[in-house]
Amino acid sequence: MIQINLLPQNLRKRKREIPEIPLLPVGIGIVVILIVSSFILLAVLSHYQGRVKTLSGQLKQKNLSKQKAFKLQTGVKRFRSKERIIDQLTRRKFFWAEKLNLISDLIPNGVWLTDISFKETGSSGFLTLDGMAIPYKKQEMINLVTLFMKNLKQDSIFYNEFASIKLGPIHRIKIGDVEAMQFSLTCQFKKEEKKDE
Repeated sequence: MIQINLLPQNLRKRKREIPEIPLLPVGIGIVVILIVSSFILLAVLSHYQGRVKTLSGQLKQKNLSKQKAFKLQTGVKRFRSKERIIDQLTRRKFFWAEKLNLISDLIPNGVWLTDISFKETGSSGFLTLDGMAIPYKKQEMINLVTLFMKNLKQDSIFYNEFASIKLGPIHRIKIGDVEAMQFSLTCQFKKEEKKDE
């Protein structure tokens, strides 16, 4: 069917003309934009991955440094405690060798020592002598232990550093066919007066 438009030229609807878009250049442009943006994204991603690796490495180094510092701190504490013990031992105004020689001279037959230990407590300290006694020449074991204690107290060279010597726990034991007695003597040092440094 034929249509006739009688409207004047200026009132007539104009047909829209669709401009022709060259498809090839537009397609190439889109592909180029996609490639460039993917390269930019890859560059940003690799940058952040590198940053993460760097930060992880720094964190590991800090953890290792922390562990090393902790080990060093533990070592320092251990050496300081040893230093304190040595300092406490050397601060006393006597020679340990002399005291030990006196102990061996004062110990009666039938008594022997199994352990000698020293413990520092504040301004004082304790020397503990653990030992055993067996009957000797028809003497009772307890008499041998009290004789040893008496010898230590009566020796002025040995006893001048101590405030007291006390008998600790005693136990009767059997070694094979022989009856013996375990004992412990605690020698308390006199309290030291602290000097202001």
